[in-house]
Amino acid sequence: DASKQREALEFINQRIFNKNAFNFDYELLNKLSPERNDDFSDYVWRMDRIDYPIHTVIKRIQSGALYSIFHPRRILRIQDNELRVPDQNKFTVIELFSTVSNMIWEELDSLDNINSYRRELQKSHISLLRVIALDSYNQTSFPSDAKTAAKANLRNILQKIYSNLSNEKLDYYTKIHLESSAEDIEDIFAAKLSID
Repeated sequence: DASKQREALEFINQRIFNKNAFNFDYELLNKLSPERNDDFSDYVWRMDRIDYPIHTVIKRIQSGALYSIFHPRRILRIQDNELRVPDQNKFTVIELFSTVSNMIWEELDSLDNINSYRRELQKSHISLLRVIALDSYNQTSFPSDAKTAAKANLRNILQKIYSNLSNEKLDYYTKIHLESSAEDIEDIFAAKLSID
């Protein structure tokens, strides 16, 4: 049912992708610490930091959800389901790509600064789209519609980044993130040209 799929995407957006999904009180963050349970395999002695790695944990949660949504088998099922439902209420591969892209890059439309969790998520999104778009040898089993949608999303994101770079209200983190993201996307298109 397309409405259930849309509802599920909105749930994931509100709980995992949204810019306010991980707003923690700084006092709580200062009280968190990594587990130090001795597991008889010297884990305690191999810890690389004594504070809680909040960005690492959030990135893992967000990237896990993102990569799960775009698993090749899931994309293939959505593509097959497009043939199984009436035209007026189908959930399509194009809708999946554009909806998730709009969720992840909403600051490009609202002209807001991008927080650190979202910057990580946006970089993960570019990496995922790179994998899909550059799969020239069909090693990942993404359908060609997914590859086309990934390229279209990258073009759309790049155009919005270009128009946002002139926004003087953006903080320095956001500005350099957008510049770096634009370079990453330009590199993807350059790589695509050299592969073809």
